[in-house]
Amino acid sequence: MENNHLKIAMICLHSSPIGNIGTQDTGGMSVYVRELSRELGRLGHYVDIYTRNNVESCSRTITLCERVRIIHLTVKDSSHLSKYELHPLIPEFLSSLENFRSQEEICYDLIYSHYWLSGILGEWAREIWKVPHLIMFHTLGALKNSCGMGQQESELRISAEKKLAELSSGIIMASNRERNNFMRYYGAALEKTDLVPCGVHFEIFRPTESRKARLKLGLALEEKIILYVGRLDPLKGIDRLMKAFTLLSSRNSVRLIIVGENGCPGSALEKLMTDLGIRKSVSFFERVNHTLLPLYYSAADVLAVPSLYESFGLVALESLACGTPVVATPVGSMEKIIIKGETGLVTSDFSVQALAEALNFYVSGKNKTRAETVRSSIAEYTWSRSAKGVLRFFNDVLSEHPKKRSAEHLFKSPFFLKSYAYEKQSGHIGHKSTPG
Repeated sequence: MENNHLKIAMICLHSSPIGNIGTQDTGGMSVYVRELSRELGRLGHYVDIYTRNNVESCSRTITLCERVRIIHLTVKDSSHLSKYELHPLIPEFLSSLENFRSQEEICYDLIYSHYWLSGILGEWAREIWKVPHLIMFHTLGALKNSCGMGQQESELRISAEKKLAELSSGIIMASNRERNNFMRYYGAALEKTDLVPCGVHFEIFRPTESRKARLKLGLALEEKIILYVGRLDPLKGIDRLMKAFTLLSSRNSVRLIIVGENGCPGSALEKLMTDLGIRKSVSFFERVNHTLLPLYYSAADVLAVPSLYESFGLVALESLACGTPVVATPVGSMEKIIIKGETGLVTSDFSVQALAEALNFYVSGKNKTRAETVRSSIAEYTWSRSAKGVLRFFNDVLSEHPKKRSAEHLFKSPFFLKSYAYEKQSGHIGHKSTPG
């Protein structure tokens, strides 16, 4: 490790960190990978982010910033597939990854994977390169299933996450709640995990005077505004937010703004709004550029995070950095980053009534906290701090390496059987190039 500067292979297989934030499968994880990698580069480390090419008109290799590259793995006909269809193609992604690494003659110090699909690819790469493999899951399949909302996660994913918890060199969690849930559902050893909170880009997310922000966005100056930012996923609790809206004491002078993917014409949410009689009070904005989000946060009186599940909750940090308070359900790190009654409220439970009561405080004009006070409350949540926390754990893991396992043991793992069969059929078994 020349000058103690690491060479890191970052794997974010199903979603590019330069993809359209807010679209399907491109959200907080992509922001995390992009911003953390940039900060690692600023600290002098070298990061190659491996992902599939699902971004139009992108070259094979893109320089994100100094010392940080995005490398698109070339696997035929994979760009249009959903993440649920990528698992059988992991052997081909491995071949593309190893071919690129061999051609560039790179020796990586470690692998840092994101999400379970990337974790499988990372484990196979670890067996070839003989370096530590760390993982961040971002969401847990078993916990998503326990919420009983949206598409149920497969047994393949859950068994994969359990096996990755056993095989990986280390696991990074963004919130204590997520780490506790991970221990509960997957039984991983506590010493294999580390808690490193996410950060926010304070240069981008900063307060703008509310009137100025509203004029730029063409929003009414006299209305109270409740803002929601995120994907239109059942786990995000937008239906409960709409029901809570009907319970507000002064809802006639309140507007609910939802910034999400592609609006909702003809959707179940559209029907729900009509049934609740609130359609005229709700405005939908299609996904907006990430750098424009500060205007929406600044224009709002409060951000609502009504989710049933969040591993951390980056949108809450973004809102607070813009000086806008947050009302959230008890998910992710909400109790940690929100100061009760000063910078927001965390509901006591997930009920519609509790959400309505908390929102009422902010649309009734009772909030007197200044934007700069809200912003300063999260001053410690920088990407620099996140990067230093991750690096500390990287170095702890590297100091204990190597702990070698055989490739034969890996391929016999139950959650690899489908990929193993596919790999054997495709002629990829035995592809074991050595590092350059």
